[in-house]
Amino acid sequence: MTVEQFNTILDLKNLLMDKIYLCDISHTSQGITSEYVPYAIGCLKSYFHEHGDEEAEVRLFKFPEKLAAEFEQEKPTMVGFSNYMWNLDISYTFAKAIKKIAPDTLVFMGGRNYPIETHRQEKWLQNYPAVDVYLTGNGEEPFQKIADVWLKTHSINEVKHAKIDGVHSCIDGKLHKTVLAQAKDGYDEEPRVQDLLQTPSPYLMGYLDQFLIDPRLNPLVESNRGCPFQCTFCADGISAQNKIYKTDPKRFEAELTYIAERYEGKYLLIADDNFGMYPEDVEISKIIARCKEKYDFPHHLQVCAGKNNQARIIECSDILEGTLRLGASIQSMDDEVLANVKRSNISYQKLIDVSMRVSDTEASSYSEVILALPGDSKEKHYSTIDKVVDAGINQVRLLTLIILDGSELGTDADINKFNIKTRYRAVHRSFGVYELNGENFPSVEIEEVCVETSTMSFEEYLECRHFALIVAVFTSKQFDIVRRLVEENGLSFFDYLIEVSDRTTKDESSFAKILSDHRNEAEEELFSTREELISYYKQDEAYLQLLEGSIGDNLVRKYLTKMIYLGGAEILNLAF
Repeated sequence: MTVEQFNTILDLKNLLMDKIYLCDISHTSQGITSEYVPYAIGCLKSYFHEHGDEEAEVRLFKFPEKLAAEFEQEKPTMVGFSNYMWNLDISYTFAKAIKKIAPDTLVFMGGRNYPIETHRQEKWLQNYPAVDVYLTGNGEEPFQKIADVWLKTHSINEVKHAKIDGVHSCIDGKLHKTVLAQAKDGYDEEPRVQDLLQTPSPYLMGYLDQFLIDPRLNPLVESNRGCPFQCTFCADGISAQNKIYKTDPKRFEAELTYIAERYEGKYLLIADDNFGMYPEDVEISKIIARCKEKYDFPHHLQVCAGKNNQARIIECSDILEGTLRLGASIQSMDDEVLANVKRSNISYQKLIDVSMRVSDTEASSYSEVILALPGDSKEKHYSTIDKVVDAGINQVRLLTLIILDGSELGTDADINKFNIKTRYRAVHRSFGVYELNGENFPSVEIEEVCVETSTMSFEEYLECRHFALIVAVFTSKQFDIVRRLVEENGLSFFDYLIEVSDRTTKDESSFAKILSDHRNEAEEELFSTREELISYYKQDEAYLQLLEGSIGDNLVRKYLTKMIYLGGAEILNLAF
């Protein structure tokens, strides 16, 4: 056989080979909502090629426009989508459109944005009928197994009926799933990759090269999976995710070197839930420091710091010499609230230690506090802010509680126990109109937020949202000199923030008008039902306002900008 004949046969084989699309798509109308290399779907591809029984061409997609263009040309037989709170609607919008064009295409989804209660899982699949099967837990093995069934049978019915751990489907309106065991909390045990080396690195395999060289995206890496904590507001707090599985530091170093030699940016995200808490993290920090010395990368390291072992976190920070930006995930400092959400928090004194150590470096620290957790009240929320501000944290991020599918807080038991009342709002920057096969499809992402509990009224929720803007403005860098002046005179900066808030309710300045507009929009952005929200944003005028940014933006960011740049002399006079 000649070389030409061999190449012809190879080309014919590739032409006849099934194409599988794996999609971690993001909205693009207002920038990119998730600016990271699609590492997770890269892992699915790596695992499939390493362990699958069948052959197929697996393609990875990040941008909806490219997915639409190539789907029309290549007509893949199997398409999978990631499901996060920032891309569920766009993923399902494409799933529906694909099913309309090619109903025999197998469509699946996976991700933590999925209920843990059986009756809610069944309702989810009923509400999203274009999804043939859903993959739970770590997706590598479930994907490889359903792909093998599909490539052997090309039967959606066979895939739906297959008894594969972690694979859910809806058959005759009823949930069909195989669960090998129940976790300690009574919910399903989920498939986990216990040896992370079983999944060949998608970076080292070259599967992510196209994304590494894209200046719009930033790399992310992982050194472990799982979280030992049981925070009920987090999808990783369920028992199925509590065991920690770690990779080999040598693999981490090889990946980091590979990225540094191809990526032109300076930013790196480590996707671990508790960076700095484990002994291996010290070695990981040394690897990052060596990489920075050799390649001048990374300059900015974003992590979610561990909740315990502050001494080791500080050690990692020292090794990284300003590269590490620490986030202290406080959420609340009230013992009752912390008990309600099953959270083991770091101590107040240890928070101060970390903050003071980081303040001596080029890195900055920030702390996240969540409003309206179970048992929270206006007084308790303010008390937490007081302690965080007093600890010297550079930035205080005051967040609204989002009720996540996949979290214990999203279950009937917790919702009823704490009398949680929710409303719906558009996820900022997460919307767009996308085209497939000549037809346009609008998409808006939706999040469900807690606005009232048995211990916090809706009016108190709005008051706390108002105060959050005051905190954001006067803890910003523009007012560092004011903060230093207050503290150098031995005064409480939190008391200063309260005084500012009180004074803004007593005058008629443009500054007070901006605050009033913020409070009104904080209420107007909320809808009683998903259907009401969708109906509103489908109106041409409302969608145009979304595109212009006049509605649907992050309100603290929007009004912080307005206050600093439009408040002028009035805000300076108030500050001083």
